[in-house]
Amino acid sequence: SVDAVPAPDSLDVWPDNVCALDVFLAMQTQWERNAMTGRYTGMRYVSLPVVMRYARVHKSARAQVFDDIRIMESAVLEYLNA
Repeated sequence: SVDAVPAPDSLDVWPDNVCALDVFLAMQTQWERNAMTGRYTGMRYVSLPVVMRYARVHKSARAQVFDDIRIMESAVLEYLNA
């Protein structure tokens, strides 16, 4: 499960990625699973605009943050469904 992903003691994040990581972590309750297989299929993007607004992501940065989140999501899906 997503909760089973071990948390590192520390994590260095480049300043350009802090906003996307903050939004990604705020979306951690939005993972979808296939009811038949139990495999994770991705995040519920319907919640993303609300999370971005609450995280105060500037409108001009939202497309880049979305792209960054999709990259993180893809990596996590690969790990969870391995």
